[in-house]
Amino acid sequence: MELDASQPLMNMVVFALNFSVESTTATGDSFIPLVIKAAGEQVDVRQFLAETLEEGLAQARQSIENAPPEIERYVLAYEGLLTVEEEKWDAFIFEAGERGQTEAHLFAQRYLPQTQEGDLEVVGNLIYLGNTLHMLR
Repeated sequence: MELDASQPLMNMVVFALNFSVESTTATGDSFIPLVIKAAGEQVDVRQFLAETLEEGLAQARQSIENAPPEIERYVLAYEGLLTVEEEKWDAFIFEAGERGQTEAHLFAQRYLPQTQEGDLEVVGNLIYLGNTLHMLR
């Protein structure tokens, strides 16, 4: 799998990763789906709180699909599960895309959830999982 993402898009993924870790550590709760959209140097960061994670994720996806033409890049971040070597991990999942590309990119960052004894612990490095559905129309 070859990653052909631009540096500005990768910077957005790293920002989303840091935001995910810091937000989850600060609140001690589940991570609320996050969308970052960029038009040139203008960046919009928004979380989608809803009754359920699925509803929030659906709203987040819809905000990307309905983005105006000037939006060039996006990152969608949410919590999920990732299986690595037959072991299930809590993970932050990142879908990242750029206008003009046929596919978006899928990344994951494993972590150990926050406990009463300590903060959330990031495990390993950001993993590139390959391509996924592109949401910018």
